[in-house]
Amino acid sequence: MTHARRPSDLIAGGILWVIAVIIWWQSTTWPAAADVAGNPVVLPRIIAGIMVVVGLALVLRRRPDPEEVEGGGRHRPRDTVLAVGTTVALALLLDPLGLIPAGILYVLVLQRLVGAPWRIAVPFAVATPVAIWLVFVTALHVPLPVGEIWSFVSP
Repeated sequence: MTHARRPSDLIAGGILWVIAVIIWWQSTTWPAAADVAGNPVVLPRIIAGIMVVVGLALVLRRRPDPEEVEGGGRHRPRDTVLAVGTTVALALLLDPLGLIPAGILYVLVLQRLVGAPWRIAVPFAVATPVAIWLVFVTALHVPLPVGEIWSFVSP
């Protein structure tokens, strides 16, 4: 079984680096924290750092071809494009919808892309953004996108 760098891994690593740089740069334009509870740029910068490390692992790692892997892996460029499109949609929907509704859609689509059954994907998709909201907004007082739509609903 030969191990080689896959061109798709190199491309994915490069895309992760570009997204990480954009996230880091965008976080420099945010205003300073309003209270002492936390700095709102910490989480995006941690995520950007994780993306850099994952991108580096993709670029440096050698893997066997999917055809050689036991169980016969398969190339899924359609799923990759859908995942990238879903991430772009999340970025576009955060302001109008807010973190919880946009996050639910995002996590649900990604769970289904990796093959999670509906009975696992739906509860996980609902629980993840709600848990993130509770931890960061309620406990740490870090502002997250509420969504413009909610301004029409709440006084």
